[in-house]
Amino acid sequence: MKTYRLGLALLGSATAALLSPAVVHAHGTMADPISRVLQCFNEGPESPKSAACQAAVAVSGPQMLYDWSGVNQNPNGDHKAFVPDGQLCGGGKSNYAGLNLARTDWPTSPIAPNANGQYDFIYKAPAPHQTREWALYVTRDGWDQTQPLKWSDLERFCTLGNVPVSADKTYKLTCPLPKKTGQHIIFSTWQRSDSPEAFYTCSDVNFSGAVSTFKELGQVRAYQDLAENSKVVFRLFDAQGLDLEKTELVVGFDTQTGQNTGLAANWPFFLSQKVNVASRYVSMGVLQGNGSVAPVQNAQDNRVYSRNGASYTFRVDIEGATVPTVVPTTQPTATPTSTPTTSPSATPTVAPTVTPPAGNCAAAWDSTKDYAGGSRVSYNGKLWEASWWNRGEAPGSQQWGAWKEVGSCSATTATPTAAPTPTKAPTATPTAAPTPTAAPTVVPTATPTVAPTGSVQACAAAWDAKTVYANTGTVVSYSGRNYSNKWWITGENPTAGGQWGPWKDLGACK
Repeated sequence: MKTYRLGLALLGSATAALLSPAVVHAHGTMADPISRVLQCFNEGPESPKSAACQAAVAVSGPQMLYDWSGVNQNPNGDHKAFVPDGQLCGGGKSNYAGLNLARTDWPTSPIAPNANGQYDFIYKAPAPHQTREWALYVTRDGWDQTQPLKWSDLERFCTLGNVPVSADKTYKLTCPLPKKTGQHIIFSTWQRSDSPEAFYTCSDVNFSGAVSTFKELGQVRAYQDLAENSKVVFRLFDAQGLDLEKTELVVGFDTQTGQNTGLAANWPFFLSQKVNVASRYVSMGVLQGNGSVAPVQNAQDNRVYSRNGASYTFRVDIEGATVPTVVPTTQPTATPTSTPTTSPSATPTVAPTVTPPAGNCAAAWDSTKDYAGGSRVSYNGKLWEASWWNRGEAPGSQQWGAWKEVGSCSATTATPTAAPTPTKAPTATPTAAPTPTAAPTVVPTATPTVAPTGSVQACAAAWDAKTVYANTGTVVSYSGRNYSNKWWITGENPTAGGQWGPWKDLGACK
């Protein structure tokens, strides 16, 4: 029986991408109440669940969500000079413009003060820094949700200095919570003291107007329907990571209502009901206007709340042999029967590195290599996929780390019909497509990367945003130039990231 872990815990499971020291780094975002960019990332960068996040991706593409911690500038404290009106949520950066959309349907986090009138804002910072100033703002009463957010729409309600960072790389910002009701935006600025760099977040919230004894620990998100008899296990841990409680739900058809409890919109609701009865420490559901917590039938709205204010972490594991994984496997199910010696379609191997692994195992994890989000490796007999850029982090070594398990490795030969003695260099292997065909049109051929002397190189197949470029060295054309990928990549155009990005500029083409 396989177990699929959803990685549900305090703050959401993601870590910033650390690139070359020659570029501006990206280091954090608000996690409670969750920022727009992290909310949309948690919904799924390629296919977000909410209409607002879908619209944001339609404007800016999914890459901004993978780079959820990069809403930054170098203002050295002069934020208004670098972040103009209408661009606050995107930090004044064009590649985050989708976050600035003026909509009334952004997913909101319920928020209420404790008995002291305060709220613990949680900021996730994979790369902590010395701080000059934290500043939190809230939209004024009567602000217009149908217009892009402006500085004049905001009221500052909290200013803090150099707050200590916790062992799990989070900042707790304890602030008096403004007395508001209904939907608002909480905007934050984080100005470093050791650099001119600053970071910006927008969190959409709904003030309940009540005092709450609950402390939010994170959201429970359902990404797919579950097969009958799959088991959902809620596990609660203390501050040291020791097990406190375990609650199980076997999905099927509820005997009282007849509902299918395995549906994505249902199983968090039925799990919440069981947790609320069984748990001594937490409640699961949505914070209500009267300060109570009640479960709702929704795939992503239910949250876990500490009843006594303590900081717990939790995880939801799903066990079931027939539950499909969210990520497609790397091995195509169809292999072309023809094996022409010069056609890349004759060798549909899909290894994400230049060293072909055995069976459906990717190349072994290497502690000295850089792995971009989406890279796959094998480690301890399992197949792992990187959720974000990382180096030196062993798969499975961290509970909320960069790697997620996506399957087991097989030692069987995966492509028996591939030409045993190819006449071209191994780089002629095409990149993987989600549905391989005998003649892929968007995956480029292994065009020589150096143009013949005295001539301009021919343009390779055009770059396609939906294609998975798994094989390093794949050549594409974009805006009259050829590029080759340095690592596994999808959705990021060849000019993104410049010299530190995933694409290498090979020169002009025609």
